Amino acid sequence: MRLLAALFSASALLMAPSDALAGGVGLLGSYGVHQDAAYYYRDDGEQGVDRQLRPTSGVGIELLLGDRDDRLQGIIRFHGVFDSPPENPDLSGESGDYEYLHPDYDALETRRAGAMGAGLQWGLYGDPNKFQLIATTVIGSAFMTPDNLEFAYFQPGVGVTYTLAKRYQFVATLDYTARFRKSFNNGGGALIGFRYMID
Repeated sequence: MRLLAALFSASALLMAPSDALAGGVGLLGSYGVHQDAAYYYRDDGEQGVDRQLRPTSGVGIELLLGDRDDRLQGIIRFHGVFDSPPENPDLSGESGDYEYLHPDYDALETRRAGAMGAGLQWGLYGDPNKFQLIATTVIGSAFMTPDNLEFAYFQPGVGVTYTLAKRYQFVATLDYTARFRKSFNNGGGALIGFRYMID
């Protein structure tokens, strides 16, 4: 996973236009859900899994590459990810002929990770200097974790930007998030941000 993180970092630099003397910097926050798994075991050794949607949030900084008049701009994000752990599995649908064992998931604490993503912002409709409908595509990796649970992610979204006085821009998107660590997990949420446009 650390190699994957290095590749994502290198790709972010390669995606930056060589003449990018403009852009913006901003703060972002996000809230949504991520898919997680609570494993349990029957007394005969059979494994089961309860897949759950659990809250997730994030906060970080964002770099925007390209002139503010452009409809295609680069995005680089550095952010923290805060995942609620799974709850104890729901065993109500299981047979009463067995006993079941599982870790005490309710005792787990919020998982924290440092992540980096790079991608593109596409202007779909409207004026980039006023109100604009946008689409975003970001790929990245949560590569800084205390428990070695790194994951890669792909995050497409749709949203809007609104620019005030040419320098200040609000952005809001609704995103789908696919995570990969040994298997794919689904999620999604909302992102809001405030940018200062440099050019």
